[in-house]
Amino acid sequence: MTLFLTVKAFCPIHVQLDEAEASGTSQASVFMSTSYGPIFAGLAGTFGIYIFSSILYMDPWHLLHSMIPYLFIAVSFTNILNVYAFCNLHDVSWGTKGSDKAESLPSVSSTTTAKDDGGRVVEDIRRDQSELDTDFKETVARAMQPLTSVEAVEKPTADDLDKTFRTRFIAIWLLGNAGIIIGIMQSTIDFRTKYFQALLWITFGLSLVRFFGFAWYLTGAGIFRVARLCARRR
Repeated sequence: MTLFLTVKAFCPIHVQLDEAEASGTSQASVFMSTSYGPIFAGLAGTFGIYIFSSILYMDPWHLLHSMIPYLFIAVSFTNILNVYAFCNLHDVSWGTKGSDKAESLPSVSSTTTAKDDGGRVVEDIRRDQSELDTDFKETVARAMQPLTSVEAVEKPTADDLDKTFRTRFIAIWLLGNAGIIIGIMQSTIDFRTKYFQALLWITFGLSLVRFFGFAWYLTGAGIFRVARLCARRR
């Protein structure tokens, strides 16, 4: 669908090129116009920078075997990755259900032996029957005591505050997206055009910032390698 819409958007371009040639204006002005300029900027900010950066890193081979699958699944990134990243609330813990706490884990006593490896080994300490009976009686005595419940005021923990913040953040994010959708659908055609043009230019700007970042890193890494080779030759 994305490829179809992209090709469909460029179908009338030959008419405008012919009109520009007939009027004596530059054909480059057609590509920089308000109709096609944002589209070219968006394409250059995504595919152009991806291809150029792959060539700079001298690793363009993934473009041959990964670009086509990427084009097929790229349209689902917004609907899957963003929603999953924001709304992954089914398990906000590590999944251990509290079993990683010290009081929930059994304790093991270890001693150091005089072996050559100097490691620690676990010794099985045998207990006689009298010690076992004493421990059993103490356990029964504790079980027979009446349970005294102490009502304590529960205060929200840091984990509870984090969950509350995340829930509110997701609610604001969903309501904000719904407001943007309603506003765009109820707006005029001219406003929709300007909105999507702004999105394409913003995409181009963010991609350009990333391009300058990796170019700076690549330049610094190259200078460091040259300096290290010169230092080795000395």
